[in-house]
Amino acid sequence: MPSFAYSARDTRGQLLQGIAEGASAAAVADQLLGSGMTPLKISASADTVERAAAPKFSWGKGGKVQHDDLLLFSRQLHTLLKAGIPITRALAGLQESATEAMGNVIRQVRE
Repeated sequence: MPSFAYSARDTRGQLLQGIAEGASAAAVADQLLGSGMTPLKISASADTVERAAAPKFSWGKGGKVQHDDLLLFSRQLHTLLKAGIPITRALAGLQESATEAMGNVIRQVRE
């Protein structure tokens, strides 16, 4: 769950600062209000920002996906989906016939 840095005032007016976990900044604000604090500022902590910026997958072996391979994949996927093939089955079939680089990307999408 993401972490958020906050500054808030308690019922006595004292300034409090800390880190809270929540699904969103609004959820953290609700937590603070529920505990009797008035939120002044809530921002994503550095850890949350770093995790959001980190790549979700690696290209792995196989090199770079070629532009033509990506175009072909897009057209084929569109055709299969338009024909009513479930996306999981379409991706599995396209992975088998794709180049190594494109196959690696499709595999990671399927996971």
